[in-house]
Amino acid sequence: MSTKSFMLSIAVLLALVACESAPPEFQKSLTGEWEVTAFRVRINSAFNQDSAFLLDVAPGEWPEKMQQHPERIRFEMNNRFSSENISLDDELAFQRRGMWDLQNDTLLRLIEPKGTDDYRLFWLNPDAISLQSLLDHDGDGRSDDLYSATWHRLRPDSLTAADD
Repeated sequence: MSTKSFMLSIAVLLALVACESAPPEFQKSLTGEWEVTAFRVRINSAFNQDSAFLLDVAPGEWPEKMQQHPERIRFEMNNRFSSENISLDDELAFQRRGMWDLQNDTLLRLIEPKGTDDYRLFWLNPDAISLQSLLDHDGDGRSDDLYSATWHRLRPDSLTAADD
């Protein structure tokens, strides 16, 4: 085996070992304020037709594609949450409130008067998460629209129920 082949084999082995090592552990806490930086929704039977529609918003495209600022979500330590969508004219376009629950660091449940949504949550780092779910995004009464999003923490929080 030549020196070049040997060095290449060592580099490949080191790369494989690095890929198999566990990611560093960090505290996984949702409390604080988050912003949806990117999302994608694949709507089945869009416009009540037998066709699909893809809504894809990459980071930085929110104002242009959604005609509003990125959605902000606040998770409080007392398991309450609220979210707001603010128009480009700085007016409240949409607001949600309810309760939240995180199970096993991977299932986020948002409970509102209108119903409950479950999200599969993937921690990217302490201040970034990726979520996936089947939701009724188009309002047709069926949770058949594939939602995926990336949220970034704007600021942590230490509110308790006594602080409300």
